[in-house]
Amino acid sequence: MMTTKKLMVVDVTGQVAWSSSDLTIAAVDASGLVSTAAAGSALLVASLEGKTASATLQVSDAILLSLELTPSQLQVPLGVALSALVKGTFSDGSVVDLTSQVSWGAPGSGLVVVTPGQFRASAKGLARLQASFQEREATADVLVTDAVATALQLGSARSLAALPKGTLARIVATASFTDGTALDVTADVTWSSDALAIAAVEGVMVRAVGVGATRLLGSYQGRSSSLDVTVTEAEVVALSVRPPLATAPAGDFVALSATATYSDGSSGDVTDQVTWSSLDPVAVQLSNRLNEHGHAFGLIRGAQTVVTAQLPSAGLSATTLVQVGAPAVRGYRIDQALSVARRTVTAGADLQLSATATYTDGTTASATAQLVWVSFSPSVAVADPYSPGLIHTLAPGSATIVVTLPDHPLIWMSAVVFVR
Repeated sequence: MMTTKKLMVVDVTGQVAWSSSDLTIAAVDASGLVSTAAAGSALLVASLEGKTASATLQVSDAILLSLELTPSQLQVPLGVALSALVKGTFSDGSVVDLTSQVSWGAPGSGLVVVTPGQFRASAKGLARLQASFQEREATADVLVTDAVATALQLGSARSLAALPKGTLARIVATASFTDGTALDVTADVTWSSDALAIAAVEGVMVRAVGVGATRLLGSYQGRSSSLDVTVTEAEVVALSVRPPLATAPAGDFVALSATATYSDGSSGDVTDQVTWSSLDPVAVQLSNRLNEHGHAFGLIRGAQTVVTAQLPSAGLSATTLVQVGAPAVRGYRIDQALSVARRTVTAGADLQLSATATYTDGTTASATAQLVWVSFSPSVAVADPYSPGLIHTLAPGSATIVVTLPDHPLIWMSAVVFVR
């Protein structure tokens, strides 16, 4: 009779002795767990009770398990360059920087790839950055905002090294932005001054307030710059001559004056500082001599000409009209004043005195009827109120006859009449 043996298959993994032909490639522990260290092949052997079994293990390169793109979210101003980093986690547990190996892209967005991991924001809006490698992909959302200022430059339409007090100068602030543009941002700049008593900003203008030096500071979007300002004494901005129409008596002068208006609103007399000239010096002659500046002498009666005052230091001039009028009275005299005989008369007799006016052009004329005649000794003689200059004598003695101007009683002259 034939006997049959029954075969049994038993898991003896934990009972065998394990070994590897190349521990640099693979190692196996007592429980049969294999750990790989490098690509290659190694022979794994299991021994139990004189029996052995083996298997060849082929170890391939580690495989990529995942990609990580950092940062995962970005906000960047238009025109600014940004950097991203990609790390890969492999099956062997290693984490490797793959930034230069991945394929980069930002399809349909405002991001431009400059170099691996380097990008530039070229258009506003939300963009998605992509990195792919070995069929793995990682993304990051990028919000491209308005361009921001990178620098601020300040300037002025006129020199601020010597700004006359009271004047204004336009200042210009130009900001450079991350997208390469430059804009005038003067109206949006925040201004400050080291000394508001010297210079202050009003809108887009700097006003010179007081003599001295200061510094203006302008700030915009975190960028700042400065301007040095030196305020000097006020400058002459206008020149005028008075009167606007002057009349010089023939043979005499009329005094003209020149007034300067300054940049700080003040004014002052500059009659002695200007140079006076006449368009027709034959008719009207101007003086620039000491204590005679602005004297316009009338030479030809009835003439009229333009007189100019020039202030070379300010580059300004002003004009007026001067006409030559009738000669003015230069003085009066009692004709009999120098002759005692002509002023001596017998009591009861009348004495006719006369007066002569001398004019600025050298001519003379009778002025007897134009004057007021009064006797200061009415017991000796009286002046006839109806016949200018006629003296009625009453008694022997002397009488002082005073002559005055009708509208200027304090201007007078006199002569003594002797009565026998």
